[in-house]
Amino acid sequence: MHSIRVARAEDLEPVIALLARSQARPEYLIGYHGETPEELAQELAEISPDWASCTVLAERDGRLVGLLTVDVHTEQRRSWLQGPYAEVDTGWAELADALFAAASDLPVMRGVHRFDLFGHVRHTRLAEFAGRHGFTTGKPVSVVQLDGDALRELISTPRPAPVLTERQRRAVTELHEELFPDSYMTGTDLLGRTTVICEEGGYAAGRAHEAEYFVDFVGVEPRHRGRRLVARLVADLLAALAAEHGPRPAACATIALGNTASERSFAAAGFRVLLDLVSYQRVTSAA
Repeated sequence: MHSIRVARAEDLEPVIALLARSQARPEYLIGYHGETPEELAQELAEISPDWASCTVLAERDGRLVGLLTVDVHTEQRRSWLQGPYAEVDTGWAELADALFAAASDLPVMRGVHRFDLFGHVRHTRLAEFAGRHGFTTGKPVSVVQLDGDALRELISTPRPAPVLTERQRRAVTELHEELFPDSYMTGTDLLGRTTVICEEGGYAAGRAHEAEYFVDFVGVEPRHRGRRLVARLVADLLAALAAEHGPRPAACATIALGNTASERSFAAAGFRVLLDLVSYQRVTSAA
């Protein structure tokens, strides 16, 4: 039998080890979560109020065999599930269900009425978990990556991101919320990322992880699409991230499968498809 408890700060090392093992296998991979120990440690450190109070662990005979972390955005009353992970030969479903039940009772989850989850298309047990708990399946997305000479050329001349005026900040916020009304990040939150703009009416925002740059969003006003602005904005963003954080060996972004315009734009910038993810969502009645 396994026992479930809330994590403690001293659990960090075995937690990261389990996460890294799981993330290395497509059939266990959770989307929008790091893969290397360094990336995972950075992401856990960014969880508020702290990763341990947002994580439940499963142990068997004193050994860590499973975990689930919830990344809660209080203002949106929304939680992203990082997991469940379970390293067991049998009973994966039962352990995953128990972890979800325990995580749902965490104090940080009070008032949450929307749950989001992403997994690799080969993570069939996660799809079954989502079905058992009333999640609907959303549109799949592709994770695309740029590396090698193509990336080195883009960041060979780092250029700091411009300091946006109040008018520009307001324009970025309004465009973001118009284009991505259901986003995990509000327009105001977006401005906390490294952000570049083009005067034609567009922006790109992203961040640097330990092993890669990540392009969070690229938005262009509809009347200016088809003018290669996405590729230009991405290039400017990567140059700004290089100026702020130094070089990285890769840059990643996600695009909706079937969004041919985005697929063409990122392909033109040199990105290639790395993996495909499936999204799951559950919305309950607001408390």
